Amino acid sequence: MYGILLFLSICALTTDDLLGYPRDTLVQIEITDDSEKLLRRIANDTWGYFRDIVDKETGLPLDHIKLSPETKIDGYTSPTNIGLYIVSIISAYDLGFIEKKEAVSKIRSILQTVEGMEKFNGWLYNWYELRPLKRTTDFISSLDCGWLIMGFIIARQVFPEISDLCTAIIDQHNFSFFYDDSVGHMRHGYDTKNKEYSPYHYGLLCTESRMLSLVAIGKGDVPREHYFRIYRVLPGEDMRRKMRSYMGIDVFEGYYTYKDIKIVPSWGGSLFEFLMPALFVNEKEFAKRSIGTNDSLAVIVHIDYCLNEKGYPVWGMSPCCAPDYSYQEYGVSMIGEKKNGYPDGIITPYATFLALDFLPNEAIKNIINLLSYHIYGEYGFY
Repeated sequence: MYGILLFLSICALTTDDLLGYPRDTLVQIEITDDSEKLLRRIANDTWGYFRDIVDKETGLPLDHIKLSPETKIDGYTSPTNIGLYIVSIISAYDLGFIEKKEAVSKIRSILQTVEGMEKFNGWLYNWYELRPLKRTTDFISSLDCGWLIMGFIIARQVFPEISDLCTAIIDQHNFSFFYDDSVGHMRHGYDTKNKEYSPYHYGLLCTESRMLSLVAIGKGDVPREHYFRIYRVLPGEDMRRKMRSYMGIDVFEGYYTYKDIKIVPSWGGSLFEFLMPALFVNEKEFAKRSIGTNDSLAVIVHIDYCLNEKGYPVWGMSPCCAPDYSYQEYGVSMIGEKKNGYPDGIITPYATFLALDFLPNEAIKNIINLLSYHIYGEYGFY
């Protein structure tokens, strides 16, 4: 998902410093009626990035590489990269791509490296250069640390033999550090140089920060009521509304309407915001009548908007690499709270894979259509 982005920086790493490197920029794969076989092939190819684009010395993944028009390796990583790399290792083991011994060995290496990284009161900074291993920022991101801890929580559940090591890191992180009780929201982060919190909060339920809230509540770091203090829609909106009380908290249950679909909005209308937390919490099953239904509706809106309203041949918009190699957000503005919303016009393949659990038939059809546009490489979709 974050493999082929361009950050303007100078890197000390070369291909010899990595565990592997792709030989081919573009790859054609057989399209088969056996959807499971097709998805496993794509999963295995995608795992190749996390198998190879890892620093031999630290055992940590690179944020991205660039293959065209020239090779560029930017040797940086972040807490999010590390956390999702751990999840990728576990997924590779679960799918049978690697043996348990290899998976545990890789995560042990990560644990050892993370233990020795420069921190602020136990918190990883938001960006690190890999050679030499040093931080490049004074900022600590609550959300990025949330992805990191989510990775270690899952590793602890899957591999009991490293549970104590994972627990030691998990317990170092008390997310009450970021909690603003005056509004009941999580702050974006903390600037260690200026010794001040970010002035911004994660105040909407239907964004990727929902995962951060669930981790913080699950660990017991913030009160359970926090979940109901997060806005479903921003207050003061002139729309249909209903107030309900949960755990003593009055919740404003508003929604937006796209055609005849009633949907609780995200910030910018991207599938990433709606669906990313569902990779880790089975919202489709645990919240069938609430957030799980809303997740499905977001996919339906994206399909209709892209195919019918815009006339695109494929669908699925989320933050991704733009044509100029910058990182930008894309979405359906009509289901986003942000003024003017995220722009449209760019489709990113990973958004379809986030939607697989909600509308599998439509997602598989879209994947097959995407394959016809020559955007598939040795490590899967760009």
